[in-house]
Amino acid sequence: MTVKNCGEQSDTVIKLEIWKLPPILIIALKRFKIERNWWRKIDAPVDIPTNNVDFSRFVIDPHPKSFNLYAVSNHSGTLASGHYTACCRNPFNPKWYTFNDSIVQEASEPIGKSFQSSAAYVLYYTSMDKQSWTPSFISEAKICGGEKKEKE
Repeated sequence: MTVKNCGEQSDTVIKLEIWKLPPILIIALKRFKIERNWWRKIDAPVDIPTNNVDFSRFVIDPHPKSFNLYAVSNHSGTLASGHYTACCRNPFNPKWYTFNDSIVQEASEPIGKSFQSSAAYVLYYTSMDKQSWTPSFISEAKICGGEKKEKE
């Protein structure tokens, strides 16, 4: 890299370090790539951890948090034509539900400590600390831009 003031070359290290993770962590998986000047979808299966996930190797924080998966956005099809679905955990019980357009149903296969998916596109995790996604957190959240109602 060239130093601006004197114009001399010097060895340089450029890096990005993450101090701590937010209470809600959203991870977009790289599912598309350019190959021979064409965009191509990557359908490789990915192992997805679900419970008590430790991301400490990615952060500097001396007190890293553990995370639980609470939702997955899926994409099936091609780049030109496809369909999105979702799978979400109920915050009030351990059940998972699939969302496919207007159809919502309990997941047919139980989700264990991890699962493998070739359709997963975006992963949504919540930290397991006191600030995590709990029923009290949900009841106080603004939903669809609506204001929180004061207790009567």
